[in-house]
Parts: sequence; C-alpha cells; structure tokens
Amino acid sequence: MSLLKKLAGETALYGLSSILGRLLTFVFLTPFLTQIFNDDRAQMGIQTDVYAWAAFLMIVFTYRMETAFFRFGSKKEDRAAAYKTATAMVVGTTSLFVLVLIALSGPISKQLGYPEHSNYIIWFAFILGFDALVAIPFAMLRLEGKALKFAMIKLTNLFIHLGFVFTFLYILPNYYPQYFDPTMGIGYVFIANLLASGATFFLLLPTYWYKTVSEGDEKPVVFDRALLRKMLLYSMPLVLAGFAGIINEVLDRILLKVYLLGDKNEVLGQLGVYGACYKIAIFMNLFTQAFNYAAEPFFFRNANKAYSKPLYANIAFLFTLIGTIGF
Repeated sequence: MSLLKKLAGETALYGLSSILGRLLTFVFLTPFLTQIFNDDRAQMGIQTDVYAWAAFLMIVFTYRMETAFFRFGSKKEDRAAAYKTATAMVVGTTSLFVLVLIALSGPISKQLGYPEHSNYIIWFAFILGFDALVAIPFAMLRLEGKALKFAMIKLTNLFIHLGFVFTFLYILPNYYPQYFDPTMGIGYVFIANLLASGATFFLLLPTYWYKTVSEGDEKPVVFDRALLRKMLLYSMPLVLAGFAGIINEVLDRILLKVYLLGDKNEVLGQLGVYGACYKIAIFMNLFTQAFNYAAEPFFFRNANKAYSKPLYANIAFLFTLIGTIGF
C-alpha cells in the first residue's frame, strides 16, 4: 500500500506541472494568441504546423534514450554508468542534428512554405537541441523519485515561456513600440519558447556532473560502449512505437495543410483555428501523461522485486478504474 501511495503522490506532483501548464495554455495563452492574431490567423497556422513537425523531430533527437536509461539505470550500482553513457550519446547526436538543421534551414523552410522565414528552422533547431539535452536529466529526476523538483523546473519553463510571450506581444507593442517588430508575428512565440528551453537547460546543467564515481566505490565512471550498444538495441524499437504515437497525435495537422482548399493564407488560417480548438480538447490526456511520468521509472525501480507482479496488477486495475470513472 505504501508503494501505491508513493506512486499516487508522484503522479499528483507530475500532474501539477502538466495540468497547470494545460490550464494556463487554455485560459491564457490560446485566447491571448487568437486575439493578437485574429486579423492574421495564418500566423496561428504556422505555429500549429511547425510544432507538429517538431514533435516528429523530437523522437529523432532523443531516440527514446531516456527509456533505455530507465531500463539500464534502474539499479543504483548501474545508474551512474548508464547516466554518463546516455548523456554523452545524446549530447553528441544532438549537436550533430542541430548543425544539420541549421545548415538546411533554407531548403527546409522553403519546403514547408515559409521561404522568407528560415530563422524559424534555426530557432527550432536550438529549441529541440535544448529539449533533447534535458531529456536524460529529467529522466534521472523521475528515476530517483524527485517529482517535486521535476514539477518545479517544468513550471519554471512554463512561466518563462508565458512571461516572454506576454512581454513580446503585449508590453512591447503597447509600451515600447520602438522595440517591437510587427513583421515578426508568431516568431515572437518561438523566441519565447527558445528562451524557456534554454533556461531549463541551464537549470539542469549541473546534473551533467551528477556522480563522477560509481555507486559503492571510488572508481571514475567512464563512457561504456558495450552498455551503449545494449541501450541502443533497447531503444530503437521504442523509436518506432514513438513515431506511431506521434503520427496518431499530430499527423492530422500536417495533412490538413496539404488537403485543405484555398490559398496559402486561407489554409494556414483554418489550420490555426483547428490547432487552437484542439488544445482545448486535450485535458483527458493529462491524467495519462502524469501517470506515465510516474509509472515508467516506478516500474523499472521495482522490476526485480518479488512483489512486482501483484503490485503491477493492482496498479493496472486502479488506473483502469480511475480512467473509466473519471472519463
């Protein structure tokens, strides 16, 4: 029972950041942006389109290495080696992916239909880079059960993002118009996201030096190539599953841009309206997301315990019961 209470408590803390984030998006950000861009709804369509593609790229950037870290770092004596190996790999590949996106920003922006805004691709290269670099540190917080710290950092990211959006799109044009560029449009939202992601990275940067020695002795932890091979073999099938989930979640927005009738601005305007309405309808996902944040590391931490099977059965029953009654 104590373990179930622990899981429930962690789920509640993870849910705090998710639910508050969605609530503020629903109550403040989405109405604010729809009001700001009411006369230029194509800007909202650009936001919907770019974030849909970013969701696919995030799978590529992290290639589910955080889940592999849960698998191979669940034992305390293996955690430091798994952490260093995973972070080193993600840092290397992320640096490469960011450079590739920057180099191809022109052709990519042209292919997406925004040839005059290659800067969007460059900004998102850094956004994805920062978000990928914090994936393993966030996984470490989850594995160690530090749900409160996880939630506080997530909320910090949220408030920084909202604060800069409000500053760029309300304070500047109304109080400091000399610093406001009306041609930037939705780009201000992307810059706010970049600043928030960068701040989150710097908040978690100290965790990259987490444990320089392995558990129980003073031997330095080194990058383990043999362990990396095991982690990659474990994570690659999960990448396919991740793509399946993202296809189900965001492909509709990409296809709407292709098949909606009208000129470019009309299509983007309709896509923007669709994207804004979609955000209102995702509250049912919050419970599942919060549960997943807590459950993944919880399952791996208790995988080798004698009581794991009945414990997991009880958790599955309670999750189904709560989901059925709640929704």
